[in-house]
Amino acid sequence: MAIWGLRQICDWCRLLWTYRDSLDRELLARRLGEMGIVAEWQAFGAFAVEWLGMPEEAMPFFERGRGWSRKARQVCRIVLDSGNFGHNKDNSYRMKYPKLLEKTITFFRRLAEYTRLLNIFPADTPRFFVTYVRRRVTATL
Repeated sequence: MAIWGLRQICDWCRLLWTYRDSLDRELLARRLGEMGIVAEWQAFGAFAVEWLGMPEEAMPFFERGRGWSRKARQVCRIVLDSGNFGHNKDNSYRMKYPKLLEKTITFFRRLAEYTRLLNIFPADTPRFFVTYVRRRVTATL
């Protein structure tokens, strides 16, 4: 699972701000739809505007209401809990245990993270979880 760092989100905001006048919003909307990440865009957009001070006019497709503030608050909690580039996460178990046990621990930790994401993105999280499991299984075969 990707760890959302404040630095990456700020870089994203800076990119959007820099290209706010030349951004092809139709193309962006189409690509977000094709990737199935419109809800994620909206939640992170709300986080950027409401928590980081990103100007509304520079955040494509930003909408007030519809629960985005609640989702932004949950995104903020995950960002702060994981720390910069995930530095608050304890991964010391990776060196302590045999590979199979390490993989099992990692799987259950990811399962817990995906369960947390269900509260924010209930429609999309199961799809991403299945993709994660399929990639891990095929990588080990």
